Amino acid sequence: MASTSEGTADGTLAIVGAEGGGSCLYSVTSNSFIVTQSGSINYYGVGISGDGNIASVSNAFVDPSGNMLGGLGRPAGLFPNQLATPYPLNDYPSNTLQRPRLNASGSLYYWAYPNYFEIFDVPTATLKMRFSLAETIQNVETPLAIDEGGRQIFLITDKGLTIIDLGTAPLSIGHIDPVSGAASQVQVRGSGFVSGLSAMIDQQSATTVFVDENTFKLTVPTMAAGNHDLTITNPDGSTYTLKSAISVQ
Repeated sequence: MASTSEGTADGTLAIVGAEGGGSCLYSVTSNSFIVTQSGSINYYGVGISGDGNIASVSNAFVDPSGNMLGGLGRPAGLFPNQLATPYPLNDYPSNTLQRPRLNASGSLYYWAYPNYFEIFDVPTATLKMRFSLAETIQNVETPLAIDEGGRQIFLITDKGLTIIDLGTAPLSIGHIDPVSGAASQVQVRGSGFVSGLSAMIDQQSATTVFVDENTFKLTVPTMAAGNHDLTITNPDGSTYTLKSAISVQ
């Protein structure tokens, strides 16, 4: 994999991956580098969400300070064709193409293969969708791109440019700002939000204000101190729970 790089939407933070291994985050504000990983793990490229809350280094995720958050889960039942080569290449299925992408909120992660693409839910690091194609995605430097919400997928294929519109991106939560509060309003960024979305913090209903498909505002009611799960539900019944999403002090 050749050197790759990507920046946040506001241009204040970028991730750079070197050919053959290693990656780092660069802060434009402080004009400094943060080492995220050393060694030869950058096989398929690096990425960063538009919001700058999370970055990707092939299978792994790091926060804006370069701290490791975790990696993708690839159970053998869903990925039987993983390569029989030494770690870390054995973590990748055969025919994996370059440059997986994060959506703007960092809630979804997209991987391309010759005849399909996959969407992973980032908070749980699990496979959300596998979308098969009649076209063949080309093995070029950047075969896949997405819009900021992850609803539209743009692919370089043997037919030219192929555009997939999912209608609604998979429901997920990328990050909450701020993550702590009581009887206060927070902003929730993610994907797949629809007008009429409702929310529960543990078993208590919370007021929501829909902004767009990637954003809604949430009023945190008075609750006991501690960490609380957030469950969101779209009008069609689709639901998503982020464990320990809200911290009340």
